[in-house]
Amino acid sequence: MQSARFTRRRFKVTVETIDASGKFLGGLILPGHGIMLRALESGTAEPKCIMTGGAGWKMAPSMSVQFELVDNLIFDGLLEMAAQRFNA
Repeated sequence: MQSARFTRRRFKVTVETIDASGKFLGGLILPGHGIMLRALESGTAEPKCIMTGGAGWKMAPSMSVQFELVDNLIFDGLLEMAAQRFNA
């Protein structure tokens, strides 16, 4: 059995995967909401962007550029990948 631990700090989100014996299997360090918001508003994004993820609705009121909020975009992509892999 594997487990994942998610930690959200002020500037980052960490994801760590640990197996049943406690061995560290790997992880990710992602930018926090504030950094992502500043990146989107800094001119690096297209005039219209797509926002997704569980906290998209939290960031939406702060956005100054036009965007589309798609709640389950990542899961839609995973379902599409699985359909291509297993239904081919």
